[in-house]
Amino acid sequence: MAFVNPDANIVLTFASPVDATWRADENVRFTPPVDCQFSWHPAAHKVTCDPQSPLEVDTTYEWHIREVQVPLTTEGVLRGPSPRDTFQTGDGPVATTVPEDGDWTYDEPPQLEILFQQSMNTETVNAAFDDGALTAIDGLTPAACSNITWDLNDKRVRCTPDELIFSYRLELNASVETASGDQPFTSPFVLEWSVSFGPYDP
Repeated sequence: MAFVNPDANIVLTFASPVDATWRADENVRFTPPVDCQFSWHPAAHKVTCDPQSPLEVDTTYEWHIREVQVPLTTEGVLRGPSPRDTFQTGDGPVATTVPEDGDWTYDEPPQLEILFQQSMNTETVNAAFDDGALTAIDGLTPAACSNITWDLNDKRVRCTPDELIFSYRLELNASVETASGDQPFTSPFVLEWSVSFGPYDP
C-alpha cells in the first residue's frame, strides 16, 4: 500500500496518453470522498488531484475509475473491470523520489534519487542495489545502478543507472535497514518509471 502525505497531491498515471474527451472529474472517485481540482500532465498520461482541503490523517482511501470506455490516443479504448487501489495517509519509509512513481522522464540517463524519512544503514541499501533491486520494468532483467552517493545524514541516496533502457523498476524490501537497525519496509516499496524521448513516445 502506498503512503501519501495528507497535504500532498494524488497522482494517477495511465499506461498511455488519454484522450482529452475523457473527464477525470466525472470518472475518478475516492472513498472517503476527496474534493479534487484535476490537472493533466502535458503528455496526457498522468492526472493530478489537488485536494481542496487536507486529507484525513491515518486514513485508508480507495480510488477507482468508473466502468467507462476511456478513449486512448494510441491504444484504442479501455474496457472491463474498474481499476481501483488504496493508499494510506501518513508517513511511509520514503519521503520523496525523483523520478516519482509512474513518471516519464526525459533525462538521459535518468538519475535516481530517494529521500528516506530516517537515516539509513547505507550498507544495506547499497547491498540491495548490488543484489538486483533495480531492474527493467519486467522485474527480471537487471539494471545496475553505480556511482551511489549519500548525503543529508544518510537520508538521501542518488545513483545513475548504468544503461539507458525503456522502463525501470526499483523494489526495496525487509533487507533494507535504518541506521538504528529497524526494518522500515514491512511490505515491498516499488517505484516504476519510464524514459521518454517525446511526449507521446514513452
